[in-house]
Amino acid sequence: MSSKLDSIINLALHPTTPEGEWMAAAVAYIRIQRKMGATSLPGAESASTKMGNEIIRFGQYRGRTAAWIAKNDPCYGEWLFATAARVPPEFRQILRRALDQEYSK
Repeated sequence: MSSKLDSIINLALHPTTPEGEWMAAAVAYIRIQRKMGATSLPGAESASTKMGNEIIRFGQYRGRTAAWIAKNDPCYGEWLFATAARVPPEFRQILRRALDQEYSK
C-alpha cells in the first residue's frame, strides 16, 4: 500500500503535474488514508498539540504565543479576545482555548 501512496504523493507534488491531476491525486491520498483509519494526516499537529502556539503579530506582546499571553497576562488576553478588532478569528479561538486551559489549572 505504501508504494501506491508514494506514487500518489509524487504525482500530486510533481511541479509539471496539471492542476486537475494533482488535485485528484490529493483527494485519492486522503481517501486511502481514511480507509486505513487515519483521523489526521501523518506528521500533522493535532489541534490540541498546536493549541496556544499561534503567534500574535501586533500590539505590546507582538511575537508572543497565545499560550504565553494566557499564562503571563490573562487580563490582557481577555481584553484582546473581547475587544480587539484586528485579532484574526483563528487566533481568537486559539487564545480562548489557551485562556480556558490556563484557568482550569
